[in-house]
Amino acid sequence: MARAATLAPPPIAYSAAEAAKALGISRNYVYQLLRAGEIQSKRSGKRIIITVDALREYVERLPDYVDTVELAS
Repeated sequence: MARAATLAPPPIAYSAAEAAKALGISRNYVYQLLRAGEIQSKRSGKRIIITVDALREYVERLPDYVDTVELAS
């Protein structure tokens, strides 16, 4: 009988590197956003933790994309 694959629960928080990968930006840019207060974070010892909710809030605050090429036509 085949074993059922066990799925890991979805993450509730990310490291800066994991957040960068999730957003498709560089880790250095994540640190810039943290310093600027654009993304909220928490600390556990020396480790920075970025919650999934904090990433969602950041993305929701981003302006909508408008294709400027279409507007010029």
